[in-house]
Amino acid sequence: MGTESNMTCLPHNKDKLMKYLITLCDQNEVDVIIIISDIDGSSVISDATQKVINKNVSENIATLISELELKLESIFNRCMCGVRNKTVLLNISGSLGKGKICLEQIETQILKIIDLITPSETALNDDNVQEDIKNGTNCSKKSYIEVIEAQKLIRDAIIQSNEEIESECVRVQDAYGRILLKDIYSKYNVPSFKASAKHGYAIKANDKKNIKKILRAGTSSLKPGTCIWVKTGAPIPHGATAVVQVENTKEVIKECDDNNTDDIEEEEKEIEIIIQPKEGENIRPIGSERKIGEKILDKYTRIGPVEIGLLASCGYKEVKVIGLPTIGILSIGNKLGESGKILRLKHVYDGNRLTLITLLKQEGFDALDCGIVNYKLITNIICKIEEALVKVNVLVIASSTNERDLLKHILQEYFKATIYFDCVNVKPGKSTIYAPCTLHTCNRKKYLLCLSGNPANVLIAAHLFLLPLLNQMRRNNLEMPVIIPACLMDTYIKHSRPSYKWTYLQWDVDERDTYPQACNMENRDSNLLKSHNANALLMLPAASNSEISLKPGTFVPALFLDSK
Repeated sequence: MGTESNMTCLPHNKDKLMKYLITLCDQNEVDVIIIISDIDGSSVISDATQKVINKNVSENIATLISELELKLESIFNRCMCGVRNKTVLLNISGSLGKGKICLEQIETQILKIIDLITPSETALNDDNVQEDIKNGTNCSKKSYIEVIEAQKLIRDAIIQSNEEIESECVRVQDAYGRILLKDIYSKYNVPSFKASAKHGYAIKANDKKNIKKILRAGTSSLKPGTCIWVKTGAPIPHGATAVVQVENTKEVIKECDDNNTDDIEEEEKEIEIIIQPKEGENIRPIGSERKIGEKILDKYTRIGPVEIGLLASCGYKEVKVIGLPTIGILSIGNKLGESGKILRLKHVYDGNRLTLITLLKQEGFDALDCGIVNYKLITNIICKIEEALVKVNVLVIASSTNERDLLKHILQEYFKATIYFDCVNVKPGKSTIYAPCTLHTCNRKKYLLCLSGNPANVLIAAHLFLLPLLNQMRRNNLEMPVIIPACLMDTYIKHSRPSYKWTYLQWDVDERDTYPQACNMENRDSNLLKSHNANALLMLPAASNSEISLKPGTFVPALFLDSK
């Protein structure tokens, strides 16, 4: 981890140990002090370390320290981590050999803390960085906007564009998931005939004869003293004014000649009506379900199975729906490779485009793969973006945060885009850029959304920003994830910003849990694997001085994504 190291035996005396640590830290010559002790002496060393470390540290440092201590607690009986000036102090109880092995596992966390407490003087004095800060290029806490504000800006930009909504006609059987452009009215009365509301016998209600002869099925009209068996929903025979249910009748048994058995089956059956039916009893009038000209569906309704059934039953073969936005996915990076091709040295395969394209397909959108462009070739980036904007209305750009300022410059200078936001108070997704522009070649509004190129982060940012953008464009404001309270099963360390973390929500059927339990998926080795099998995003609040972690049993809101 470091270029130099020194091992020494420390005094087993609280005051002497404190003096030694303070002197060493205040000289600012050591980045890390690691104290390894046996269990018997750990209390003295812990007390001394506790007195020496700084109590007031930034939220970011406090978060990293808590994460480090949480990891060490699973290995050692006692541990403590803190900082004094520009030195990290780490106190653990255990053997020297175990301590060395542990260091290999926590090296990354320690280096992160060192970076925060020892800012680079070169970076701070760099003229370009100072100019960026002066011009507001870098993210400052004052320029943060909340996720809910960012989502509102996304919607407002589309609403204020006042562009005509594109539409298309689709067959009813192909309309699943689409959004209706206009109100829909019934073309016909449903039912278009008088229909039976029950299984039973159709009769004339004012017929004084209680004994009725049962006519054969298919008879179109009734005469006094007769009846016809009808099923629920069947047309009422001409002349019938009521339907009597079976339980309100009884069969009339006729005496027959025993010697004339051949004619038994030919004899007409009769029933006796044992109630006095009312006119119109158990009969549905024409248009009882839907009358001609009656509104059956509101505009901007999302078409599902029920809606398709309604449209078909009201005589619709085609329906006008809102056109889907055209979407392009572009990756920017100088060390990205195409999947399936031989990977160059120090390159990685680009999984972001396929991840986003598949997510959009799941949500009912088609996306154009715009490929990869090297961020070092600015002319190529401009040409690639311009080429994509001719074909699509929404362009999603996945790039690393290192290219963020370059990308903003290109969008503003070459495409005259308006930056609605470029710094969101959230983790991940802080560097998300939303920049609508007008393409003068076609005088159409185009929407650019720049997301982090981190494979795990890009999927979360897509749920937070991309899907709300697309749903607003197709006026599908109801297609939002359900937010439900979830009970944490594990400890979660808060970040200085509100954060979203993948989780799997499960209900314990045996215990009849009212609320789901949130399983921790943060122990996955790969960032992308954290989202595998996840069905929700936990919405964790930002850390505060009084609370930097969330304990098991705590309830937090969760975006339930697996609702389809």
